[in-house]
Amino acid sequence: GYCLYGDDTDCVFKCHCAIDSECDGGICPSGCDEAPLGYNWRGPACQIGNVGLHKSANMTVIGVYSHLYPATAALDGVSPGIISSSCAHPASNKPAEWWTDLGDVYKIYNITIYGRTDGSQERLQQFDLTVYNTSDNEILCGYHHDIINTYSTITCTRPVIGRYVHFKRKGGPDITMTALCEVVIIGHKYIDCSHCPVGVTCNDVTGCTQCHGSYPPNCKQKKPDGTKNTISVKITTNNSIEIEWQHLTGITEILKEYYGYLIQYKDDTTGGSYIEDVRVNYTSSSYWKIENLNSYTDYSIEIKPFRMFDNNKDYGSPYPVLQVKTRCGTPDAPILKSVKAESSEPPQGIKVEYYLLSDLKSSCRILTFAWIEYRLSGTQRWLKEDCDINSTRLTLPPFGEGIFTIFLHLLYNSNCDTVGYNCYFGSILMEIQTANKTNTQ
Repeated sequence: GYCLYGDDTDCVFKCHCAIDSECDGGICPSGCDEAPLGYNWRGPACQIGNVGLHKSANMTVIGVYSHLYPATAALDGVSPGIISSSCAHPASNKPAEWWTDLGDVYKIYNITIYGRTDGSQERLQQFDLTVYNTSDNEILCGYHHDIINTYSTITCTRPVIGRYVHFKRKGGPDITMTALCEVVIIGHKYIDCSHCPVGVTCNDVTGCTQCHGSYPPNCKQKKPDGTKNTISVKITTNNSIEIEWQHLTGITEILKEYYGYLIQYKDDTTGGSYIEDVRVNYTSSSYWKIENLNSYTDYSIEIKPFRMFDNNKDYGSPYPVLQVKTRCGTPDAPILKSVKAESSEPPQGIKVEYYLLSDLKSSCRILTFAWIEYRLSGTQRWLKEDCDINSTRLTLPPFGEGIFTIFLHLLYNSNCDTVGYNCYFGSILMEIQTANKTNTQ
Protein backbone atom coordinates (compact mmCIF):
# COMPACT_ATOMS: atom_id res chain seq x y z
CA GLY A 1 0.00 0.00 0.00
CA TYR A 2 0.90 3.64 0.05
CA CYS A 3 0.05 6.56 2.33
CA LEU A 4 -0.87 9.68 0.39
CA TYR A 5 -0.32 11.84 3.49
CA GLY A 6 1.76 11.05 6.57
CA ASP A 7 3.66 7.81 7.16
CA ASP A 8 2.71 4.17 7.59
CA THR A 9 2.32 4.48 11.38
CA ASP A 10 0.08 7.54 11.20
CA CYS A 11 -1.75 7.33 7.90
CA VAL A 12 -4.81 9.51 7.51
CA PHE A 13 -5.92 8.12 4.12
CA LYS A 14 -4.31 4.86 3.11
CA CYS A 15 -4.49 3.53 -0.42
CA HIS A 16 -6.27 0.21 -1.06
CA CYS A 17 -4.90 -0.69 -4.46
CA ALA A 18 -5.49 -4.06 -6.06
CA ILE A 19 -2.81 -6.73 -5.41
CA ASP A 20 -1.31 -4.37 -2.82
CA SER A 21 0.36 -2.28 -5.50
CA GLU A 22 1.76 1.20 -4.90
CA CYS A 23 -0.45 4.18 -5.72
CA ASP A 24 2.09 6.24 -7.61
CA GLY A 25 1.27 9.94 -7.32
CA GLY A 26 -2.01 9.15 -5.55
CA ILE A 27 -3.39 6.84 -8.28
CA CYS A 28 -3.89 3.06 -8.13
CA PRO A 29 -2.72 1.76 -11.55
CA SER A 30 -4.59 -1.55 -11.30
CA GLY A 31 -7.77 -0.41 -9.63
CA CYS A 32 -8.92 -1.00 -6.10
CA ASP A 33 -8.68 -3.97 -3.77
CA GLU A 34 -11.64 -6.38 -3.71
CA ALA A 35 -12.43 -5.93 -0.03
CA PRO A 36 -15.05 -8.09 1.75
CA LEU A 37 -18.50 -6.94 2.84
CA GLY A 38 -18.94 -4.39 0.07
CA TYR A 39 -16.31 -1.95 1.28
CA ASN A 40 -16.35 -0.59 -2.27
CA TRP A 41 -12.92 1.04 -2.15
CA ARG A 42 -12.89 3.79 -4.71
CA GLY A 43 -11.39 7.12 -5.62
CA PRO A 44 -8.08 7.60 -7.51
CA ALA A 45 -6.08 6.18 -4.60
CA CYS A 46 -8.85 3.82 -3.39
CA GLN A 47 -8.97 5.69 -0.10
CA ILE A 48 -12.72 5.96 0.34
CA GLY A 49 -13.76 2.97 2.47
CA ASN A 50 -15.71 1.61 5.43
CA VAL A 51 -15.54 4.25 8.13
CA GLY A 52 -17.99 2.47 10.45
CA LEU A 53 -15.92 -0.60 11.25
CA HIS A 54 -15.69 -1.26 15.02
CA LYS A 55 -17.33 2.04 15.94
CA SER A 56 -19.81 2.43 18.82
CA ALA A 57 -23.51 1.84 18.20
CA ASN A 58 -26.91 1.70 19.89
CA MET A 59 -30.45 0.59 19.05
CA THR A 60 -34.04 0.33 20.26
CA VAL A 61 -34.20 -2.93 22.17
CA ILE A 62 -35.88 -4.67 25.08
CA GLY A 63 -35.32 -8.03 26.74
CA VAL A 64 -32.52 -10.45 25.90
CA TYR A 65 -31.87 -9.07 22.42
CA SER A 66 -29.43 -6.45 23.69
CA HIS A 67 -27.18 -9.19 25.11
CA LEU A 68 -27.57 -11.83 22.41
CA TYR A 69 -27.51 -9.50 19.41
CA PRO A 70 -25.80 -6.22 20.43
CA ALA A 71 -25.87 -3.05 18.34
CA THR A 72 -22.08 -3.13 17.74
CA ALA A 73 -22.41 -6.53 16.04
CA ALA A 74 -23.49 -4.66 12.90
CA LEU A 75 -20.02 -3.07 12.74
CA ASP A 76 -17.79 -6.07 13.55
CA GLY A 77 -16.75 -6.81 9.94
CA VAL A 78 -18.56 -10.18 9.91
CA SER A 79 -21.77 -10.97 8.05
CA PRO A 80 -22.83 -14.57 8.77
CA GLY A 81 -26.09 -14.40 6.83
CA ILE A 82 -27.90 -16.24 9.62
CA ILE A 83 -29.11 -14.75 12.86
CA SER A 84 -26.26 -14.91 15.37
CA SER A 85 -24.29 -12.79 17.82
CA SER A 86 -22.66 -11.13 14.78
CA CYS A 87 -25.97 -9.50 13.89
CA ALA A 88 -27.63 -6.56 15.63
CA HIS A 89 -31.30 -7.16 16.36
CA PRO A 90 -33.33 -4.06 17.20
CA ALA A 91 -36.59 -5.17 18.82
CA SER A 92 -38.92 -3.07 20.95
CA ASN A 93 -42.46 -1.71 21.00
CA LYS A 94 -41.80 0.99 18.40
CA PRO A 95 -40.36 1.08 14.85
CA ALA A 96 -36.90 -0.49 14.89
CA GLU A 97 -33.99 1.96 15.04
CA TRP A 98 -30.20 1.60 15.05
CA TRP A 99 -27.51 4.30 15.04
CA THR A 100 -23.75 4.68 15.26
CA ASP A 101 -21.33 7.38 16.36
CA LEU A 102 -18.39 7.52 13.93
CA GLY A 103 -16.36 9.56 16.41
CA ASP A 104 -15.55 12.30 13.90
CA VAL A 105 -17.15 14.13 10.99
CA TYR A 106 -17.10 12.16 7.74
CA LYS A 107 -18.18 12.67 4.17
CA ILE A 108 -20.38 9.65 3.41
CA TYR A 109 -21.11 8.37 -0.09
CA ASN A 110 -23.03 5.13 0.33
CA ILE A 111 -24.14 2.60 2.93
CA THR A 112 -24.39 -1.15 2.40
CA ILE A 113 -26.80 -3.15 4.58
CA TYR A 114 -26.36 -6.92 5.04
CA GLY A 115 -29.34 -8.87 6.35
CA ARG A 116 -30.34 -12.43 7.15
CA THR A 117 -30.44 -15.17 4.55
CA ASP A 118 -32.08 -17.81 6.76
CA GLY A 119 -35.55 -16.25 6.96
CA SER A 120 -37.46 -13.21 8.19
CA GLN A 121 -36.06 -11.11 5.35
CA GLU A 122 -39.34 -9.18 5.28
CA ARG A 123 -38.20 -7.39 8.44
CA LEU A 124 -35.49 -5.60 6.46
CA GLN A 125 -37.42 -3.26 4.18
CA GLN A 126 -38.90 0.25 4.05
CA PHE A 127 -36.27 2.16 6.04
CA ASP A 128 -34.52 5.52 6.08
CA LEU A 129 -30.79 6.10 6.38
CA THR A 130 -29.93 9.57 7.69
CA VAL A 131 -26.70 11.33 8.67
CA TYR A 132 -26.37 14.16 11.17
CA ASN A 133 -24.24 16.06 13.65
CA THR A 134 -27.16 16.96 15.91
CA SER A 135 -30.41 15.03 16.21
CA ASP A 136 -32.48 18.03 15.07
CA ASN A 137 -30.56 18.33 11.81
CA GLU A 138 -30.75 14.91 10.17
CA ILE A 139 -30.00 14.73 6.44
CA LEU A 140 -31.45 11.90 4.39
CA CYS A 141 -28.86 9.76 2.65
CA GLY A 142 -31.50 7.53 1.10
CA TYR A 143 -34.71 5.52 1.52
CA HIS A 144 -34.87 1.81 0.70
CA HIS A 145 -38.27 0.27 0.00
CA ASP A 146 -37.75 -3.35 -1.13
CA ILE A 147 -36.95 -6.43 0.93
CA ILE A 148 -33.20 -7.13 1.26
CA ASN A 149 -32.55 -10.84 0.73
CA THR A 150 -28.75 -10.68 1.06
CA TYR A 151 -27.40 -7.15 0.94
CA SER A 152 -28.11 -3.86 -0.77
CA THR A 153 -26.15 -0.64 -1.25
CA ILE A 154 -27.94 2.64 -0.74
CA THR A 155 -26.07 5.45 -2.48
CA CYS A 156 -26.70 8.87 -1.02
CA THR A 157 -28.46 11.25 -3.42
CA ARG A 158 -25.44 13.46 -2.79
CA PRO A 159 -22.47 12.99 -0.40
CA VAL A 160 -23.64 13.71 3.15
CA ILE A 161 -21.44 15.21 5.87
CA GLY A 162 -21.94 14.17 9.50
CA ARG A 163 -20.83 12.19 12.51
CA TYR A 164 -23.85 9.96 13.21
CA VAL A 165 -25.62 7.44 10.94
CA HIS A 166 -29.22 6.50 11.74
CA PHE A 167 -31.29 3.53 10.48
CA LYS A 168 -35.07 3.55 11.04
CA ARG A 169 -37.88 1.30 9.80
CA LYS A 170 -40.71 3.25 8.18
CA GLY A 171 -43.16 0.50 7.23
CA GLY A 172 -43.79 -3.16 6.36
CA PRO A 173 -44.54 -6.20 8.56
CA ASP A 174 -42.93 -6.57 11.99
CA ILE A 175 -41.92 -2.90 11.89
CA THR A 176 -40.66 -3.09 15.49
CA MET A 177 -37.97 -5.62 14.57
CA THR A 178 -35.14 -6.08 12.09
CA ALA A 179 -31.76 -7.79 11.77
CA LEU A 180 -28.63 -5.91 10.68
CA CYS A 181 -25.85 -8.44 10.16
CA GLU A 182 -23.46 -5.77 8.90
CA VAL A 183 -23.60 -2.06 8.08
CA VAL A 184 -20.81 -0.79 5.83
CA ILE A 185 -20.47 3.00 5.67
CA ILE A 186 -18.33 4.23 2.79
CA GLY A 187 -16.67 7.60 3.15
CA HIS A 188 -13.67 9.51 4.42
CA LYS A 189 -12.88 12.04 7.11
CA TYR A 190 -14.17 15.45 6.14
CA ILE A 191 -11.73 18.36 6.02
CA ASP A 192 -13.18 21.84 6.30
CA CYS A 193 -11.13 23.81 3.80
CA SER A 194 -12.37 27.12 5.20
CA HIS A 195 -9.90 26.68 8.05
CA CYS A 196 -6.82 26.38 5.89
CA PRO A 197 -4.59 29.42 5.28
CA VAL A 198 -5.93 32.00 2.88
CA GLY A 199 -4.85 31.34 -0.70
CA VAL A 200 -3.82 27.72 -0.08
CA THR A 201 -5.26 25.07 -2.41
CA CYS A 202 -7.41 22.55 -0.53
CA ASN A 203 -9.92 19.78 -1.12
CA ASP A 204 -11.95 17.82 1.43
CA VAL A 205 -9.94 14.61 0.94
CA THR A 206 -6.27 15.59 0.92
CA GLY A 207 -6.61 18.83 2.84
CA CYS A 208 -4.37 21.86 2.41
CA THR A 209 -1.52 21.53 -0.06
CA GLN A 210 0.92 23.41 2.16
CA CYS A 211 0.22 21.63 5.44
CA HIS A 212 3.49 19.83 6.11
CA GLY A 213 6.28 20.08 8.63
CA SER A 214 5.07 21.77 11.78
CA TYR A 215 1.47 22.06 10.63
CA PRO A 216 -1.12 19.73 12.16
CA PRO A 217 -2.04 16.80 9.89
CA ASN A 218 -4.04 18.06 6.90
CA CYS A 219 -4.87 21.39 8.60
CA LYS A 220 -8.20 19.74 9.21
CA GLN A 221 -8.92 21.03 12.67
CA LYS A 222 -10.91 24.18 13.21
CA LYS A 223 -9.89 26.94 15.56
CA PRO A 224 -10.74 25.80 19.08
CA ASP A 225 -13.97 27.14 20.52
CA GLY A 226 -14.30 27.35 24.30
CA THR A 227 -17.57 29.31 24.43
CA LYS A 228 -19.64 26.23 25.35
CA ASN A 229 -17.21 24.96 27.99
CA THR A 230 -16.94 26.00 31.62
CA ILE A 231 -14.33 26.87 34.24
CA SER A 232 -15.05 26.00 37.86
CA VAL A 233 -13.40 26.69 41.23
CA LYS A 234 -11.99 23.78 43.22
CA ILE A 235 -10.46 25.58 46.21
CA THR A 236 -10.14 29.26 47.12
CA THR A 237 -7.79 30.57 49.83
CA ASN A 238 -6.76 34.06 50.83
CA ASN A 239 -3.93 34.10 48.24
CA SER A 240 -4.68 31.36 45.68
CA ILE A 241 -7.42 30.00 43.44
CA GLU A 242 -7.46 26.42 42.16
CA ILE A 243 -9.50 25.91 38.99
CA GLU A 244 -10.47 23.12 36.64
CA TRP A 245 -12.08 23.28 33.23
CA GLN A 246 -13.83 21.13 30.65
CA HIS A 247 -11.56 19.87 27.89
CA LEU A 248 -12.32 20.88 24.33
CA THR A 249 -14.43 18.24 22.58
CA GLY A 250 -14.19 16.74 19.12
CA ILE A 251 -10.37 16.60 19.01
CA THR A 252 -9.08 13.25 17.84
CA GLU A 253 -6.21 11.50 19.57
CA ILE A 254 -3.77 12.20 16.76
CA LEU A 255 -4.33 15.97 17.02
CA LYS A 256 -4.32 16.50 20.80
CA GLU A 257 -0.62 17.33 20.92
CA TYR A 258 -1.29 20.45 18.83
CA TYR A 259 -3.79 21.96 21.27
CA GLY A 260 -3.47 23.75 24.59
CA TYR A 261 -4.78 26.48 26.88
CA LEU A 262 -3.57 29.90 27.99
CA ILE A 263 -4.65 30.68 31.57
CA GLN A 264 -4.72 34.34 32.56
CA TYR A 265 -6.26 36.45 35.30
CA LYS A 266 -6.74 40.08 36.32
CA ASP A 267 -7.52 42.05 39.47
CA ASP A 268 -10.98 43.54 38.94
CA THR A 269 -10.53 46.12 41.70
CA THR A 270 -7.67 47.85 39.88
CA GLY A 271 -9.12 47.61 36.38
CA GLY A 272 -5.83 46.28 35.04
CA SER A 273 -5.08 44.02 32.10
CA TYR A 274 -4.95 40.24 32.10
CA ILE A 275 -1.78 38.66 33.44
CA GLU A 276 -0.64 35.53 31.60
CA ASP A 277 -0.06 32.80 34.16
CA VAL A 278 0.68 29.59 32.26
CA ARG A 279 0.20 27.70 29.01
CA VAL A 280 -1.07 24.16 29.52
CA ASN A 281 -0.93 21.40 26.91
CA TYR A 282 -4.19 19.65 26.02
CA THR A 283 -2.72 16.28 27.02
CA SER A 284 -1.90 17.45 30.57
CA SER A 285 -4.34 17.82 33.45
CA SER A 286 -7.28 20.24 33.12
CA TYR A 287 -6.39 21.75 36.49
CA TRP A 288 -4.29 24.70 37.61
CA LYS A 289 -3.50 26.71 40.76
CA ILE A 290 -3.05 30.48 40.52
CA GLU A 291 -0.95 31.74 43.42
CA ASN A 292 0.40 34.96 45.00
CA LEU A 293 -2.97 36.73 44.86
CA ASN A 294 -4.33 39.42 47.16
CA SER A 295 -6.77 38.55 49.94
CA TYR A 296 -10.47 39.37 49.62
CA THR A 297 -10.07 40.58 46.06
CA ASP A 298 -12.27 40.11 42.99
CA TYR A 299 -10.53 38.35 40.11
CA SER A 300 -11.54 37.45 36.57
CA ILE A 301 -10.05 34.24 35.17
CA GLU A 302 -10.01 33.52 31.45
CA ILE A 303 -8.89 30.47 29.47
CA LYS A 304 -8.01 30.90 25.81
CA PRO A 305 -7.69 27.64 23.86
CA PHE A 306 -5.14 27.49 21.05
CA ARG A 307 -3.84 25.21 18.32
CA MET A 308 -0.27 25.19 17.10
CA PHE A 309 -0.09 26.44 13.53
CA ASP A 310 3.25 26.91 11.78
CA ASN A 311 5.00 27.08 15.17
CA ASN A 312 2.62 29.83 16.33
CA LYS A 313 -0.30 29.68 18.74
CA ASP A 314 -3.53 30.28 16.87
CA TYR A 315 -6.02 31.31 19.57
CA GLY A 316 -9.71 30.49 19.30
CA SER A 317 -12.76 31.74 21.19
CA PRO A 318 -12.12 31.92 24.96
CA TYR A 319 -14.06 30.13 27.68
CA PRO A 320 -16.70 32.22 29.49
CA VAL A 321 -14.90 34.36 32.10
CA LEU A 322 -14.95 33.04 35.66
CA GLN A 323 -15.29 35.69 38.39
CA VAL A 324 -14.22 34.74 41.90
CA LYS A 325 -13.20 36.46 45.15
CA THR A 326 -10.29 35.28 47.26
CA ARG A 327 -10.98 34.54 50.90
CA CYS A 328 -10.30 36.76 53.88
CA GLY A 329 -7.45 34.81 55.38
CA THR A 330 -6.27 35.22 58.96
CA PRO A 331 -6.00 38.84 60.12
CA ASP A 332 -2.72 40.07 61.46
CA ALA A 333 -2.24 40.47 65.20
CA PRO A 334 -2.68 43.94 66.68
CA ILE A 335 0.47 45.97 67.14
CA LEU A 336 1.27 47.10 70.66
CA LYS A 337 2.74 50.57 70.68
CA SER A 338 3.56 50.91 74.40
CA VAL A 339 2.56 49.71 77.81
CA LYS A 340 3.34 51.95 80.74
CA ALA A 341 2.63 51.20 84.39
CA GLU A 342 2.64 54.04 86.89
CA SER A 343 1.90 54.34 90.57
CA SER A 344 1.63 57.81 92.03
CA GLU A 345 -0.43 60.00 94.26
CA PRO A 346 -3.19 59.85 93.30
CA PRO A 347 -2.60 56.39 91.66
CA GLN A 348 -3.03 56.35 87.84
CA GLY A 349 -2.98 52.62 87.22
CA ILE A 350 -1.61 51.02 84.06
CA LYS A 351 -1.68 52.85 80.72
CA VAL A 352 -1.96 50.64 77.62
CA GLU A 353 -1.49 52.09 74.12
CA TYR A 354 -1.97 49.89 71.06
CA TYR A 355 -2.57 49.92 67.32
CA LEU A 356 -5.34 47.89 65.79
CA LEU A 357 -5.13 46.94 62.14
CA SER A 358 -5.52 50.13 60.17
CA ASP A 359 -7.32 48.43 57.26
CA LEU A 360 -9.88 46.48 59.24
CA LYS A 361 -12.69 48.75 58.15
CA SER A 362 -11.93 48.15 54.46
CA SER A 363 -11.10 44.45 54.74
CA CYS A 364 -13.52 41.55 54.80
CA ARG A 365 -13.11 41.16 58.56
CA ILE A 366 -14.61 43.68 60.95
CA LEU A 367 -13.41 44.20 64.50
CA THR A 368 -16.59 43.96 66.56
CA PHE A 369 -15.27 43.79 70.10
CA ALA A 370 -12.04 44.26 72.08
CA TRP A 371 -11.32 43.91 75.80
CA ILE A 372 -8.47 43.54 78.27
CA GLU A 373 -8.20 41.02 81.07
CA TYR A 374 -5.57 41.46 83.79
CA ARG A 375 -4.64 40.20 87.25
CA LEU A 376 -1.99 40.70 89.86
CA SER A 377 0.51 37.88 90.22
CA GLY A 378 -0.34 35.58 93.12
CA THR A 379 -4.06 36.28 92.90
CA GLN A 380 -6.80 34.31 91.17
CA ARG A 381 -9.11 37.16 90.35
CA TRP A 382 -9.21 38.36 86.73
CA LEU A 383 -10.40 41.87 86.06
CA LYS A 384 -11.90 42.92 82.72
CA GLU A 385 -12.09 46.26 80.95
CA ASP A 386 -13.83 46.77 77.60
CA CYS A 387 -11.96 48.69 74.92
CA ASP A 388 -13.29 51.36 72.64
CA ILE A 389 -12.63 49.84 69.19
CA ASN A 390 -12.39 53.34 67.73
CA SER A 391 -9.60 54.28 70.14
CA THR A 392 -6.02 53.16 70.61
CA ARG A 393 -5.59 53.88 74.35
CA LEU A 394 -6.89 52.44 77.55
CA THR A 395 -5.97 53.14 81.18
CA LEU A 396 -6.59 50.33 83.63
CA PRO A 397 -7.73 51.39 87.12
CA PRO A 398 -5.19 51.07 89.97
CA PHE A 399 -4.98 47.64 91.55
CA GLY A 400 -1.99 47.50 93.83
CA GLU A 401 1.68 47.00 93.12
CA GLY A 402 3.53 44.03 91.66
CA ILE A 403 3.69 42.01 88.46
CA PHE A 404 0.57 42.16 86.34
CA THR A 405 -0.41 39.70 83.59
CA ILE A 406 -2.44 41.37 80.85
CA PHE A 407 -4.33 39.91 77.87
CA LEU A 408 -5.58 42.07 75.00
CA HIS A 409 -8.43 40.20 73.24
CA LEU A 410 -9.87 40.91 69.78
CA LEU A 411 -13.01 39.46 68.24
CA TYR A 412 -13.39 39.71 64.49
CA ASN A 413 -16.59 39.03 62.61
CA SER A 414 -16.54 38.18 58.92
CA ASN A 415 -19.15 39.49 56.54
CA CYS A 416 -17.76 37.73 53.49
CA ASP A 417 -16.43 34.30 54.35
CA THR A 418 -18.57 31.43 53.09
CA VAL A 419 -16.07 28.64 53.57
CA GLY A 420 -16.48 28.16 57.29
CA TYR A 421 -14.37 30.79 59.07
CA ASN A 422 -17.06 33.04 60.48
CA CYS A 423 -14.96 34.75 63.13
CA TYR A 424 -11.46 34.96 64.49
CA PHE A 425 -10.41 35.33 68.11
CA GLY A 426 -6.97 36.67 68.86
CA SER A 427 -5.10 37.78 71.96
CA ILE A 428 -1.79 39.36 72.96
CA LEU A 429 -0.14 38.52 76.27
CA MET A 430 1.84 41.13 78.27
CA GLU A 431 3.52 41.12 81.65
CA ILE A 432 4.45 44.34 83.43
CA GLN A 433 5.82 45.41 86.82
CA THR A 434 3.93 48.27 88.32
CA ALA A 435 6.09 50.99 89.87
CA ASN A 436 5.90 51.79 93.57
CA LYS A 437 6.15 55.23 95.12
CA THR A 438 9.79 54.80 96.01
CA ASN A 439 10.79 53.78 92.44
CA THR A 440 9.14 56.77 90.85
CA GLN A 441 10.74 59.40 93.04
